[in-house]
Amino acid sequence: MPLSDVPRGRPTLAELAAQLGVSSATVSKVINGRSGVSAEVREHIEQTLRARGYAKPLVNGNNDTIDLVFDELQDPAQLPIIAGALDAVERHGLRLSIHRWQNRRSSTSDIVSEAVRRKPAGLILVRDRITPQERDGMSARKLNFVSLNPRGSPAADTYAVYCDNWAGALSAGRHLIEAGHRRIAMVTGPENVLASDARTGGFVTALREHGVSLDADYVVRGDFSVESGMAAGDRLLALPVPPTAIFAQNDLEALGVYAAAQKAGVAIPDQLSVVGFDDMPLAATLFPALTTVHQPLAEMASRAVDIAVAVGRNESVPHHSVLATHLISRGSVSPPRDPTSR
Repeated sequence: MPLSDVPRGRPTLAELAAQLGVSSATVSKVINGRSGVSAEVREHIEQTLRARGYAKPLVNGNNDTIDLVFDELQDPAQLPIIAGALDAVERHGLRLSIHRWQNRRSSTSDIVSEAVRRKPAGLILVRDRITPQERDGMSARKLNFVSLNPRGSPAADTYAVYCDNWAGALSAGRHLIEAGHRRIAMVTGPENVLASDARTGGFVTALREHGVSLDADYVVRGDFSVESGMAAGDRLLALPVPPTAIFAQNDLEALGVYAAAQKAGVAIPDQLSVVGFDDMPLAATLFPALTTVHQPLAEMASRAVDIAVAVGRNESVPHHSVLATHLISRGSVSPPRDPTSR
């Protein structure tokens, strides 16, 4: 029977099986993710189940909730992550629950035990780092978790979603060089952080492609905060021969560079070009609007939910997913002027 001919509403599984011309056992196999059903029949039954309001259940977890877990709830980059995760859970007929890992009175074991008690369908962990002890504790308790944008290198057998940081920084470096800059500085992220290391590598590669050296004085360690960007900007703009362009490895650092430039009386972009990374909502509201590398945070969160759902249904998915970045050119980059004009 064609899908369009099946009566609307939520029939019983026996009624649904009769309407589709299959056995109740076949429908049960599809609902519970078991084998023994051809791909064509399975797809037809799943389409009908979705049309009738049946959500395919998850093997792991006893409820219809995906937990989105942050270290702290204060970073503006969390907004697109929440939006992307919310879109995905609604698409799967699930619910989203937001949690903070760093409860001041909770230990790691308490937090894992709480997740075991809730039995979510999956956990999306937006955390700086997941220690081996935390990872082993969650795995031992069969918690279905996906790391989103981990700062450290994710273990080969855990699920993780992140962006192509190397290619994004490569595009940032090329953009500044194509604009005519040769005295280019960089504000990095924290040491031994996966994203920062990859962004450094991509940026340095872009400079080397064009025979541009990166002077040691033009590299300042940051920590992805506004304050570190401001301190780096103060230091770079005070050099005897200051850079004509600065690549900040995230938008918050770029915001700090803007503040340092304003304090030093340096105009952006006439006297200093700036490129950031992330494309946070604030990037387009700065004056001038910030040229930056778009990190697809909403899409990454959506992919993480998809992976958690697939793993919960015992479906095979790659452990690591890398999403593409792209540069968004706005108003903070222009060709360099004669440095004596400062």
